[in-house]
Amino acid sequence: MQNNAVGFSYQEINGETPEGAWWKNTVCEEWYFVISGSGTVCIEDIKEECASGDVIVLPVNKKHKIIGKQLCMIAITKPDWYEEQAEIIKGL
Repeated sequence: MQNNAVGFSYQEINGETPEGAWWKNTVCEEWYFVISGSGTVCIEDIKEECASGDVIVLPVNKKHKIIGKQLCMIAITKPDWYEEQAEIIKGL
């Protein structure tokens, strides 16, 4: 169910998400503000380190994963994230 609302959540990541795979949002764009911790953000073939104060943008239709070390973030999604639009891509 798609809507035009903006989603807002708090997330903690300690390890790889999704484990052994990648996410791909087919509708929602995500913005993360890193509160604390550190990690690696992988978008397609690009890897970037992140830490407190960083902003991460996950575009629509780009495979991505996050590997965190006590990584605490605020997430904003447009539209509000919903499970049916997210794909898990395994084996990459």
